[in-house]
Amino acid sequence: MEQDKGQQIPMNGGPEAAGEDASLRGRVAVVEDGEATRHFLVQRLRAQGYQVKGIEDGASALPLLRLHHPGVILLDATLPGLSGFEVCRQIRRDALLSGATVIMLTGRASLEDHMEAWAAGADDYLTKPCEIPELLARVAAHLRHREDPANQWLSLLTRLPALAALEAEALEWLGRAEAFTALFVDVAHFKSYNNRYGYLAGDALLVVLADLLREIATDVNDGRARNAAHITVGHLGSDDFVLLLPPALAEQVQALLQARFAAIAPSLYQGMDRERGWVPGTSAAGAAEQIPFVQLLLTQVECQPATAALPHPIAALWAQVRASATTLEEVH
Repeated sequence: MEQDKGQQIPMNGGPEAAGEDASLRGRVAVVEDGEATRHFLVQRLRAQGYQVKGIEDGASALPLLRLHHPGVILLDATLPGLSGFEVCRQIRRDALLSGATVIMLTGRASLEDHMEAWAAGADDYLTKPCEIPELLARVAAHLRHREDPANQWLSLLTRLPALAALEAEALEWLGRAEAFTALFVDVAHFKSYNNRYGYLAGDALLVVLADLLREIATDVNDGRARNAAHITVGHLGSDDFVLLLPPALAEQVQALLQARFAAIAPSLYQGMDRERGWVPGTSAAGAAEQIPFVQLLLTQVECQPATAALPHPIAALWAQVRASATTLEEVH
């Protein structure tokens, strides 16, 4: 959005909270290239007691967001250069930012724009001009949701331990001076599956995978001594999962997971797709292509006790895995 004209968010907000000495109630970022709109939003949010970072373009957004680490990101969809949709996709791929709530702001109100925002990973959507009381209420509601202990420790979709719980578990391992293996699980061709069958079907696939991970962990744990280290399964977000387990079990669990998921993958498809073993798609160049069934991408990372110096070992390891997976997006 090059100009604020026609995009200005109205000034008729509700009563403001206390001023400069207000207690900080959460971190919020505003990614908006319109200087007047950005300044206005930053000031109104600060007046509510939030710690706020204003960012003026998409190209510089990711490194600044990583430094600020906001719980809620207000993101203009029509940034020049790198669009808000692409910034949102980058946020969802980033280990330190993927859990943030993204509220997309745009002057475009078409169904196609809404669908593009959801596809990019946005959690909420506001069409400008919008009323400030509504915007502030949505920010407060999303931060309240994030601060609920139940939501910090469990994935709402799969009910598996979320990142906060996994970090605590990892620090327990390291506090006992025990090495462990983090087996990261990602779903190849998941984006194509969503495009073919819709997001509800994609969520159902993730629940099936979560149940499979639980089943394998239970089977292996049941065969071990009561006082032996056991397997923990967690959901990092989207189609990313992780198992924390003793290094000696990593190969066994990886083989079980690959075999069992390959056996059930065809049942996730319908009709002709299932019969032929692939789904039709379009390449980045616009050519027709045959997209294979979903499959698992598994990466083992052994974590030594020295990693205890890191405050967030799982997030750090996950970031390394994502950075090294240079072809990961090609198979999504």
